[in-house]
Amino acid sequence: MSTVISSPTATLSPTSATTRAGRLADRLEAGARALADLARSLSPADWQIRIPKDGRKVGVVVHHVASMYPLEIQLAQVLADGKPITGVTWSDVHQLNAAHAIENDAVTRDSAIALLRDNSGAAAAAIRALGDEQLDRAATVSLNDDAPLTTQFFLEDHAVRHSYHHLAAIRAALSANAARVEGRPTSASCETAIPAERLRAIKARQQAMWASGDFAVIGTTLQVVGELLSEAADIRGGHDVLDVAAGNGNATLAAARRFAAVTSTDYVPALLEAGRRRAESEGLTDVTFEVADAEALPYSDAQFDIVLSTFGVMFAPDHQRAAGELIRVCKSRGRIGLASWMPDGFIGQLLRLVGRYVPPAPGVQSPVLWGTEGHIQELFAGVSGVRHTARTFAFRYKSAAHWVDVFRRFYGPTHTAFLALDPDGQRALETDLLSLLHSNDIGGGDGLVVPADYLETVITK
Repeated sequence: MSTVISSPTATLSPTSATTRAGRLADRLEAGARALADLARSLSPADWQIRIPKDGRKVGVVVHHVASMYPLEIQLAQVLADGKPITGVTWSDVHQLNAAHAIENDAVTRDSAIALLRDNSGAAAAAIRALGDEQLDRAATVSLNDDAPLTTQFFLEDHAVRHSYHHLAAIRAALSANAARVEGRPTSASCETAIPAERLRAIKARQQAMWASGDFAVIGTTLQVVGELLSEAADIRGGHDVLDVAAGNGNATLAAARRFAAVTSTDYVPALLEAGRRRAESEGLTDVTFEVADAEALPYSDAQFDIVLSTFGVMFAPDHQRAAGELIRVCKSRGRIGLASWMPDGFIGQLLRLVGRYVPPAPGVQSPVLWGTEGHIQELFAGVSGVRHTARTFAFRYKSAAHWVDVFRRFYGPTHTAFLALDPDGQRALETDLLSLLHSNDIGGGDGLVVPADYLETVITK
């Protein structure tokens, strides 16, 4: 399992770092460096700690990440050639991981770091050799329920995300071990109640859902929420701001308009591209757009003055881990600003209605729990302060039929629900949606006006 892949022989342009492939490769190398830096800081005892739920030693997991780069690149090349990835199952992956753990139980820190350096470098070089056409090619992937994925999406979800996923798990394990040694209670964020294989499948379906339709059409109508949250979080010129699960960038643009340096993240590349175009159209230049998972953010501890999320992080399946990441990357006395739909508001009603037709994944907490004060207190226990403000956003459309048409085509949850139903089911869902809209409409016949309650939260670390 110590395979080292060789770099491709293609001549690379000196401006490759400015290409899509170049930026993708840079993020992969950044994740590998972050994992290597953490590995170098570990004591021999830390290297032997077992990771909760995973069961493998920290050192084995670091070596595992390094050893997987060749396979991840090999599979990505299959997609880049326009061919499907077939016959690879999670059972195969588990067997591979189990064999690797036995074979490398005594792996040394230096050898794991060296392999991480060599294989990540070769993987990055292979990615830089890909053109945009290859990155955009899509085919079905057996590991992802035969969903048709592009080469770029596969690389983001597997090769790039892999190091950050395990980096977060290692940090949580180290924190839990330190707490046990010191006699402190351990945090729920150190473990996830959802098995790792199932969590990955859930996240893959979520990514596909939000990538379907075109959420940017709806997202732009929510801009006022980002402006209000930026004011509530007291963003100032020169602040380093992170927007998590940013979508097409409402909070990102609001912060950038206040002359902050903003990093805008999401796990759907198409939404980030929409945000990039919006920023460019306004001449907002101090904004960086990066693909990132809210549950494994690729950033250093205490890196940002302000961390924001508007109707984004609430949809992460592992609430505690996502909250822990927001806290981790926020500076001491920094602020975390959240906008989350309330359970009893219009969006809460909408999600329950859609869930009757297409049930959500079992065992996953409802996203609208983030819109309750009690859940926020549990997720962010131990912070310096929490301030809540109940707010209302009004959906304004020409009519109920117009709203259904827009949300059916562009909003991930309703778009995928309609696609999953037969014609009778689609008609029934449409009828129920129209009924829900009419019961919440306060427009008085002059267009549709539906108030949707949400919780604005500002947390001081």
